[in-house]
Amino acid sequence: MKNKINNIDESKETINPDNANAYYNTGVWYGRMGKMKEAEEHYLKAITIDSNHTNSYYNLGVLYADQGKDEKAKEQYKQVIAIDPNDAEAYNNLGVLYEKEGKNKEAKEALKKAIALKPNYVESHYGLAILYLKQGKEEKAEKHFHKAIEFEASCIKAYYNLGVLYTKQAKEHDAEAYYKKAITINRNFIEAYYNLGILYEKQGKDKEAEKYYQQAIDLNPNFLEAHYNLGILYGKQGKIEEAEKCFKKTISLKNNCIKGHYNLGVLYGKEGNDKEAKEHFKNAITGAIICDDKVKDKEAKEILEKIINLNPNDAKMHYSIGILSTIWGKDKEAKEHYQQAINLNPNFAEAYYKLGNLYKKENENEKAELTFKKAFSLKPELKKS
Repeated sequence: MKNKINNIDESKETINPDNANAYYNTGVWYGRMGKMKEAEEHYLKAITIDSNHTNSYYNLGVLYADQGKDEKAKEQYKQVIAIDPNDAEAYNNLGVLYEKEGKNKEAKEALKKAIALKPNYVESHYGLAILYLKQGKEEKAEKHFHKAIEFEASCIKAYYNLGVLYTKQAKEHDAEAYYKKAITINRNFIEAYYNLGILYEKQGKDKEAEKYYQQAIDLNPNFLEAHYNLGILYGKQGKIEEAEKCFKKTISLKNNCIKGHYNLGVLYGKEGNDKEAKEHFKNAITGAIICDDKVKDKEAKEILEKIINLNPNDAKMHYSIGILSTIWGKDKEAKEHYQQAINLNPNFAEAYYKLGNLYKKENENEKAELTFKKAFSLKPELKKS
Protein backbone atom coordinates (compact mmCIF):
# COMPACT_ATOMS: atom_id res chain seq x y z
CA MET A 1 0.00 0.00 0.00
CA LYS A 2 1.42 3.37 -1.02
CA ASN A 3 0.76 6.83 0.33
CA LYS A 4 -0.84 9.45 -1.84
CA ILE A 5 1.77 12.17 -2.22
CA ASN A 6 1.37 15.64 -3.63
CA ASN A 7 4.28 17.52 -5.16
CA ILE A 8 5.93 18.98 -2.09
CA ASP A 9 9.36 20.23 -1.18
CA GLU A 10 11.77 17.78 0.43
CA SER A 11 11.96 20.05 3.49
CA LYS A 12 9.19 20.76 5.98
CA GLU A 13 7.30 23.92 5.02
CA THR A 14 6.01 26.56 7.42
CA ILE A 15 2.46 25.61 8.36
CA ASN A 16 -0.46 27.92 7.87
CA PRO A 17 -2.71 27.00 10.85
CA ASP A 18 -5.84 27.25 8.66
CA ASN A 19 -4.49 25.28 5.71
CA ALA A 20 -5.31 21.55 5.72
CA ASN A 21 -3.00 20.90 2.75
CA ALA A 22 -0.07 22.40 4.68
CA TYR A 23 -0.62 19.96 7.55
CA TYR A 24 -1.12 17.12 5.10
CA ASN A 25 2.10 17.89 3.20
CA THR A 26 4.02 18.14 6.46
CA GLY A 27 2.57 14.77 7.44
CA VAL A 28 3.86 13.32 4.18
CA TRP A 29 7.28 14.83 4.91
CA TYR A 30 7.36 13.25 8.38
CA GLY A 31 6.30 9.93 6.86
CA ARG A 32 9.22 10.06 4.46
CA MET A 33 11.52 10.68 7.42
CA GLY A 34 10.09 7.64 9.22
CA LYS A 35 8.52 9.79 11.96
CA MET A 36 5.14 8.09 11.98
CA LYS A 37 3.80 9.60 15.19
CA GLU A 38 4.34 13.12 13.86
CA ALA A 39 2.92 12.13 10.46
CA GLU A 40 -0.23 10.80 12.14
CA GLU A 41 -0.64 13.99 14.19
CA HIS A 42 -0.43 16.18 11.09
CA TYR A 43 -2.88 14.07 9.05
CA LEU A 44 -5.35 14.23 11.95
CA LYS A 45 -4.88 18.00 12.16
CA ALA A 46 -5.55 18.32 8.42
CA ILE A 47 -8.81 16.38 8.89
CA THR A 48 -9.77 18.63 11.82
CA ILE A 49 -9.50 21.63 9.49
CA ASP A 50 -11.09 19.90 6.49
CA SER A 51 -13.27 16.89 7.30
CA ASN A 52 -13.35 15.96 3.59
CA HIS A 53 -9.58 15.77 3.15
CA THR A 54 -9.50 12.33 1.52
CA ASN A 55 -5.72 12.16 1.07
CA SER A 56 -5.22 12.51 4.82
CA TYR A 57 -7.74 9.75 5.56
CA TYR A 58 -6.09 7.56 2.94
CA ASN A 59 -2.56 8.08 4.23
CA LEU A 60 -3.74 7.42 7.77
CA GLY A 61 -5.15 4.14 6.48
CA VAL A 62 -1.77 3.20 5.01
CA LEU A 63 0.00 4.26 8.21
CA TYR A 64 -2.32 2.21 10.45
CA ALA A 65 -2.16 -0.82 8.14
CA ASP A 66 1.65 -0.72 8.24
CA GLN A 67 1.44 -0.71 12.04
CA GLY A 68 -0.91 -3.71 12.08
CA LYS A 69 -3.86 -1.58 13.25
CA ASP A 70 -6.18 -3.05 10.66
CA GLU A 71 -9.49 -1.93 12.15
CA LYS A 72 -8.36 1.69 12.33
CA ALA A 73 -6.99 1.41 8.78
CA LYS A 74 -10.32 0.12 7.47
CA GLU A 75 -12.14 3.02 9.15
CA GLN A 76 -9.97 5.50 7.24
CA TYR A 77 -10.49 3.79 3.87
CA LYS A 78 -14.26 3.66 4.46
CA GLN A 79 -14.18 7.36 5.22
CA VAL A 80 -12.38 8.02 1.92
CA ILE A 81 -15.04 6.02 0.06
CA ALA A 82 -17.86 7.83 1.87
CA ILE A 83 -16.45 11.14 0.62
CA ASP A 84 -15.32 9.90 -2.80
CA PRO A 85 -17.06 6.69 -3.98
CA ASN A 86 -14.77 6.61 -7.02
CA ASP A 87 -11.51 6.16 -5.12
CA ALA A 88 -10.20 2.86 -6.51
CA GLU A 89 -7.13 2.82 -4.25
CA ALA A 90 -9.25 2.94 -1.10
CA TYR A 91 -11.37 0.01 -2.34
CA ASN A 92 -8.22 -1.95 -3.20
CA ASN A 93 -6.62 -1.44 0.20
CA LEU A 94 -9.87 -2.27 1.95
CA GLY A 95 -10.02 -5.49 -0.06
CA VAL A 96 -6.48 -6.39 0.94
CA LEU A 97 -7.36 -5.99 4.63
CA TYR A 98 -10.55 -8.04 4.29
CA GLU A 99 -8.58 -10.80 2.56
CA LYS A 100 -6.04 -10.76 5.38
CA GLU A 101 -8.89 -11.27 7.87
CA GLY A 102 -10.33 -14.16 5.87
CA LYS A 103 -13.43 -12.17 4.92
CA ASN A 104 -13.35 -13.40 1.35
CA LYS A 105 -16.77 -12.15 0.27
CA GLU A 106 -16.05 -8.57 1.40
CA ALA A 107 -12.54 -8.73 -0.07
CA LYS A 108 -13.82 -9.87 -3.46
CA GLU A 109 -16.47 -7.15 -3.55
CA ALA A 110 -13.94 -4.42 -2.70
CA LEU A 111 -11.33 -5.63 -5.22
CA LYS A 112 -13.93 -5.98 -7.97
CA LYS A 113 -15.14 -2.44 -7.25
CA ALA A 114 -11.57 -1.16 -7.53
CA ILE A 115 -11.22 -2.86 -10.94
CA ALA A 116 -14.59 -1.50 -12.09
CA LEU A 117 -13.36 2.01 -11.27
CA LYS A 118 -9.86 1.41 -12.65
CA PRO A 119 -9.78 -1.54 -15.10
CA ASN A 120 -5.98 -1.49 -15.43
CA TYR A 121 -5.40 -1.60 -11.65
CA VAL A 122 -2.62 -4.18 -11.39
CA GLU A 123 -2.68 -4.59 -7.61
CA SER A 124 -6.41 -5.31 -7.60
CA HIS A 125 -6.14 -7.89 -10.38
CA TYR A 126 -3.28 -9.55 -8.49
CA GLY A 127 -5.12 -9.43 -5.16
CA LEU A 128 -8.24 -10.94 -6.72
CA ALA A 129 -6.13 -13.67 -8.34
CA ILE A 130 -4.60 -14.61 -4.97
CA LEU A 131 -8.06 -14.69 -3.42
CA TYR A 132 -9.39 -16.99 -6.14
CA LEU A 133 -6.30 -19.19 -5.83
CA LYS A 134 -6.94 -19.68 -2.11
CA GLN A 135 -10.54 -20.62 -2.89
CA GLY A 136 -9.44 -23.19 -5.45
CA LYS A 137 -10.91 -21.19 -8.34
CA GLU A 138 -7.87 -21.71 -10.53
CA GLU A 139 -9.33 -20.58 -13.84
CA LYS A 140 -10.37 -17.21 -12.41
CA ALA A 141 -7.04 -16.85 -10.62
CA GLU A 142 -5.17 -17.52 -13.86
CA LYS A 143 -7.26 -14.91 -15.68
CA HIS A 144 -6.47 -12.14 -13.19
CA PHE A 145 -2.75 -13.02 -12.95
CA HIS A 146 -2.63 -12.58 -16.73
CA LYS A 147 -4.55 -9.31 -16.44
CA ALA A 148 -1.95 -8.04 -13.96
CA ILE A 149 0.81 -8.91 -16.46
CA GLU A 150 -1.14 -7.36 -19.33
CA PHE A 151 -1.19 -4.00 -17.54
CA GLU A 152 2.29 -4.31 -16.02
CA ALA A 153 4.72 -6.46 -18.00
CA SER A 154 7.16 -6.57 -15.07
CA CYS A 155 4.63 -7.83 -12.48
CA ILE A 156 7.04 -10.42 -11.11
CA LYS A 157 4.74 -11.83 -8.44
CA ALA A 158 2.10 -12.62 -11.07
CA TYR A 159 4.65 -14.55 -13.17
CA TYR A 160 5.82 -16.44 -10.08
CA ASN A 161 2.32 -17.37 -8.95
CA LEU A 162 1.40 -18.52 -12.43
CA GLY A 163 4.44 -20.79 -12.17
CA VAL A 164 3.07 -22.14 -8.87
CA LEU A 165 -0.39 -22.61 -10.40
CA TYR A 166 0.90 -24.38 -13.51
CA THR A 167 3.11 -26.64 -11.37
CA LYS A 168 0.05 -27.67 -9.41
CA GLN A 169 -1.81 -28.35 -12.66
CA ALA A 170 1.13 -30.43 -13.97
CA LYS A 171 1.63 -27.95 -16.83
CA GLU A 172 5.37 -28.23 -16.37
CA HIS A 173 6.42 -26.47 -19.56
CA ASP A 174 4.30 -23.42 -18.71
CA ALA A 175 5.47 -23.44 -15.09
CA GLU A 176 9.09 -23.49 -16.21
CA ALA A 177 8.51 -20.56 -18.57
CA TYR A 178 6.87 -18.36 -15.92
CA TYR A 179 9.45 -19.12 -13.21
CA LYS A 180 12.19 -18.23 -15.68
CA LYS A 181 10.39 -15.03 -16.64
CA ALA A 182 10.28 -14.07 -12.95
CA ILE A 183 14.04 -14.68 -12.73
CA THR A 184 14.61 -12.57 -15.86
CA ILE A 185 12.92 -9.67 -14.06
CA ASN A 186 14.74 -10.30 -10.78
CA ARG A 187 17.95 -12.35 -10.87
CA ASN A 188 17.80 -12.71 -7.07
CA PHE A 189 14.36 -14.33 -6.91
CA ILE A 190 15.31 -17.20 -4.58
CA GLU A 191 11.93 -18.97 -4.49
CA ALA A 192 11.77 -19.14 -8.31
CA TYR A 193 15.18 -20.86 -8.46
CA TYR A 194 14.11 -23.27 -5.73
CA ASN A 195 10.81 -24.13 -7.40
CA LEU A 196 12.58 -24.72 -10.70
CA GLY A 197 14.85 -27.14 -8.85
CA ILE A 198 11.80 -29.06 -7.61
CA LEU A 199 10.27 -29.01 -11.10
CA TYR A 200 13.39 -30.37 -12.78
CA GLU A 201 13.89 -33.02 -10.10
CA LYS A 202 10.35 -34.33 -10.70
CA GLN A 203 11.17 -34.51 -14.41
CA GLY A 204 14.32 -36.53 -13.69
CA LYS A 205 16.54 -33.69 -14.93
CA ASP A 206 19.00 -34.02 -12.06
CA LYS A 207 21.69 -31.77 -13.52
CA GLU A 208 19.27 -28.88 -13.96
CA ALA A 209 17.70 -29.50 -10.54
CA GLU A 210 21.12 -29.39 -8.89
CA LYS A 211 21.94 -26.15 -10.70
CA TYR A 212 18.81 -24.35 -9.53
CA TYR A 213 18.95 -25.65 -5.94
CA GLN A 214 22.54 -24.45 -5.78
CA GLN A 215 21.63 -21.03 -7.15
CA ALA A 216 18.95 -20.70 -4.46
CA ILE A 217 21.59 -21.61 -1.85
CA ASP A 218 24.12 -19.15 -3.33
CA LEU A 219 21.54 -16.39 -2.87
CA ASN A 220 20.56 -17.58 0.62
CA PRO A 221 23.16 -19.87 2.26
CA ASN A 222 20.67 -20.51 5.11
CA PHE A 223 17.91 -21.87 2.86
CA LEU A 224 17.29 -25.12 4.77
CA GLU A 225 14.82 -26.69 2.31
CA ALA A 226 17.17 -26.15 -0.63
CA HIS A 227 20.04 -27.84 1.25
CA TYR A 228 17.72 -30.71 2.17
CA ASN A 229 16.40 -31.23 -1.37
CA LEU A 230 19.92 -31.09 -2.76
CA GLY A 231 20.95 -33.73 -0.21
CA ILE A 232 18.09 -36.01 -1.34
CA LEU A 233 19.14 -35.47 -4.96
CA TYR A 234 22.77 -36.36 -4.21
CA GLY A 235 21.64 -39.42 -2.26
CA LYS A 236 19.68 -40.71 -5.26
CA GLN A 237 22.76 -40.18 -7.42
CA GLY A 238 24.96 -42.12 -4.99
CA LYS A 239 26.98 -39.00 -4.13
CA ILE A 240 27.14 -39.91 -0.44
CA GLU A 241 29.72 -37.33 0.66
CA GLU A 242 27.83 -34.48 -0.94
CA ALA A 243 24.51 -35.70 0.50
CA GLU A 244 26.03 -36.01 3.97
CA LYS A 245 27.33 -32.44 3.73
CA CYS A 246 23.87 -31.13 2.79
CA PHE A 247 22.07 -32.96 5.61
CA LYS A 248 24.67 -31.78 8.13
CA LYS A 249 24.02 -28.24 6.91
CA THR A 250 20.29 -28.60 7.62
CA ILE A 251 21.15 -29.66 11.18
CA SER A 252 23.54 -26.74 11.62
CA LEU A 253 20.69 -24.44 10.56
CA LYS A 254 18.12 -26.18 12.76
CA ASN A 255 19.50 -28.55 15.38
CA ASN A 256 16.22 -30.47 15.76
CA CYS A 257 15.72 -30.85 11.98
CA ILE A 258 13.83 -34.16 11.94
CA LYS A 259 14.37 -35.09 8.31
CA GLY A 260 18.02 -33.97 8.36
CA HIS A 261 18.81 -36.32 11.24
CA TYR A 262 16.71 -39.11 9.72
CA ASN A 263 18.48 -39.00 6.36
CA LEU A 264 21.89 -38.90 8.01
CA GLY A 265 20.81 -41.98 9.96
CA VAL A 266 19.88 -43.72 6.72
CA LEU A 267 23.19 -42.78 5.11
CA TYR A 268 25.25 -44.02 8.07
CA GLY A 269 23.14 -47.18 8.28
CA LYS A 270 23.92 -48.01 4.65
CA GLU A 271 27.61 -47.49 5.39
CA GLY A 272 27.40 -49.92 8.32
CA ASN A 273 27.99 -47.17 10.87
CA ASP A 274 25.21 -48.31 13.22
CA LYS A 275 26.33 -46.17 16.14
CA GLU A 276 26.09 -42.90 14.20
CA ALA A 277 22.91 -44.05 12.48
CA LYS A 278 21.11 -44.72 15.76
CA GLU A 279 22.35 -41.45 17.23
CA HIS A 280 20.77 -39.50 14.38
CA PHE A 281 17.56 -41.54 14.54
CA LYS A 282 17.31 -40.67 18.24
CA ASN A 283 17.92 -37.02 17.43
CA ALA A 284 15.15 -37.16 14.83
CA ILE A 285 12.78 -38.49 17.49
CA THR A 286 13.90 -35.80 19.95
CA GLY A 287 13.28 -33.18 17.26
CA ALA A 288 9.76 -34.50 16.74
CA ILE A 289 9.07 -34.49 20.48
CA ILE A 290 10.10 -30.88 21.01
CA CYS A 291 8.58 -29.64 17.75
CA ASP A 292 5.42 -27.65 18.51
CA ASP A 293 4.54 -27.02 14.87
CA LYS A 294 1.43 -29.17 14.42
CA VAL A 295 1.54 -28.65 10.68
CA LYS A 296 4.62 -30.90 10.65
CA ASP A 297 3.11 -33.71 12.74
CA LYS A 298 2.28 -35.88 9.71
CA GLU A 299 5.78 -35.52 8.29
CA ALA A 300 7.32 -36.31 11.69
CA LYS A 301 5.09 -39.36 12.16
CA GLU A 302 6.01 -40.74 8.73
CA ILE A 303 9.71 -40.37 9.47
CA LEU A 304 9.36 -41.99 12.89
CA GLU A 305 7.53 -44.95 11.36
CA LYS A 306 10.44 -45.37 8.96
CA ILE A 307 12.85 -45.29 11.90
CA ILE A 308 10.92 -48.05 13.67
CA ASN A 309 10.93 -50.13 10.49
CA LEU A 310 14.71 -49.78 10.38
CA ASN A 311 15.07 -50.44 14.12
CA PRO A 312 12.18 -52.78 15.07
CA ASN A 313 14.01 -54.30 18.04
CA ASP A 314 15.23 -51.09 19.68
CA ALA A 315 13.35 -50.62 22.97
CA LYS A 316 14.46 -47.00 23.37
CA MET A 317 13.13 -46.11 19.92
CA HIS A 318 9.70 -47.52 20.82
CA TYR A 319 9.79 -45.72 24.17
CA SER A 320 10.63 -42.37 22.53
CA ILE A 321 7.86 -42.75 19.97
CA GLY A 322 5.51 -43.61 22.84
CA ILE A 323 6.37 -40.24 24.42
CA LEU A 324 5.71 -38.50 21.10
CA SER A 325 2.37 -40.29 20.65
CA THR A 326 1.36 -39.21 24.17
CA ILE A 327 2.19 -35.59 23.36
CA TRP A 328 0.01 -35.81 20.24
CA GLY A 329 -2.85 -37.29 22.26
CA LYS A 330 -2.62 -40.67 20.51
CA ASP A 331 -2.80 -42.75 23.68
CA LYS A 332 -3.59 -46.06 21.96
CA GLU A 333 -0.43 -45.83 19.83
CA ALA A 334 1.56 -44.68 22.86
CA LYS A 335 0.47 -47.76 24.87
CA GLU A 336 1.46 -50.03 21.99
CA HIS A 337 4.95 -48.56 21.81
CA TYR A 338 5.49 -48.58 25.61
CA GLN A 339 4.38 -52.23 25.68
CA GLN A 340 6.70 -53.08 22.80
CA ALA A 341 9.57 -51.37 24.64
CA ILE A 342 8.79 -53.54 27.70
CA ASN A 343 8.60 -56.70 25.56
CA LEU A 344 12.05 -55.93 24.16
CA ASN A 345 13.46 -54.90 27.56
CA PRO A 346 11.53 -56.33 30.55
CA ASN A 347 13.57 -54.13 32.92
CA PHE A 348 12.63 -50.81 31.24
CA ALA A 349 11.31 -49.00 34.33
CA GLU A 350 10.42 -45.74 32.60
CA ALA A 351 8.31 -47.58 30.02
CA TYR A 352 6.33 -49.27 32.81
CA TYR A 353 5.86 -45.89 34.50
CA LYS A 354 4.60 -44.16 31.34
CA LEU A 355 2.28 -47.07 30.60
CA GLY A 356 0.94 -46.86 34.16
CA ASN A 357 0.14 -43.18 33.68
CA LEU A 358 -1.93 -44.01 30.60
CA TYR A 359 -3.82 -46.78 32.41
CA LYS A 360 -4.52 -44.35 35.25
CA LYS A 361 -5.75 -41.71 32.80
CA GLU A 362 -8.21 -44.26 31.35
CA ASN A 363 -9.38 -45.31 34.85
CA GLU A 364 -7.94 -48.80 34.44
CA ASN A 365 -6.83 -48.61 38.04
CA GLU A 366 -5.94 -52.25 38.56
CA LYS A 367 -3.64 -52.30 35.53
CA ALA A 368 -2.18 -48.94 36.56
CA GLU A 369 -1.40 -50.21 40.08
CA LEU A 370 0.36 -53.35 38.80
CA THR A 371 2.34 -51.39 36.21
CA PHE A 372 3.44 -48.70 38.71
CA LYS A 373 4.43 -51.46 41.17
CA LYS A 374 6.71 -53.00 38.54
CA ALA A 375 8.20 -49.60 37.63
CA PHE A 376 8.95 -48.72 41.27
CA SER A 377 10.49 -52.13 41.95
CA LEU A 378 12.90 -51.56 39.08
CA LYS A 379 13.56 -47.90 39.83
CA PRO A 380 12.34 -46.65 43.27
CA GLU A 381 13.18 -43.01 42.50
CA LEU A 382 10.30 -42.92 40.01
CA LYS A 383 7.94 -42.64 43.00
CA LYS A 384 9.05 -39.00 43.30
CA SER A 385 8.06 -38.22 39.67
